[in-house]
Amino acid sequence: MAPTLNADGTVGIDEYAQLPDDGYRAELVRGSVVREPQPGYRHGNIQTRLAAILIRHIDAHGLDLSCLGPTGFVIERDPPTVRGPDLAVLRGTRVPTPDHPGFVEGAPDLAIEIASPSNSAAEIDAKVRDYLRSGSRLVWVVYPETRIVAVHEPAAPVRSLGADQELNGADVVPGLRIALPAVFRT
Repeated sequence: MAPTLNADGTVGIDEYAQLPDDGYRAELVRGSVVREPQPGYRHGNIQTRLAAILIRHIDAHGLDLSCLGPTGFVIERDPPTVRGPDLAVLRGTRVPTPDHPGFVEGAPDLAIEIASPSNSAAEIDAKVRDYLRSGSRLVWVVYPETRIVAVHEPAAPVRSLGADQELNGADVVPGLRIALPAVFRT
């Protein structure tokens, strides 16, 4: 079922939220629905490992943070944009109630994207720019093929970390240090 288009040919956030599950992942980018295939095993493995590490750290240190799996974030209303990072971390003051039915307003504090073979460099760059422009304080882009993590922060140069280095949560996830071999282990 195709979404109802606005007069200008775009899709609104409410229409996007009503799209049926067609087996693809989809984001709303400036009023256009952008679809991509479901991720493969390696992507899912890295996502699960990172989620487990983040949740263990948050719980062990009593941090007022929440780690979320794929969740829609309304990062812009005009034009309507809903991004869905592979993982996200939110400060406790920004976490919706457990029965919140819709998307989270605003960008996550930490957005984590795991590059898939279907993602172009331009698509990844656009996602990172959207997150940072909308208020994310930290964005990690994980590249499984090269075992590199690109670390993006507002007004700072991109840092690329190799598989033998350590990733940290900066001031977003205090005290978090992740040896990258633990992320890329299969």
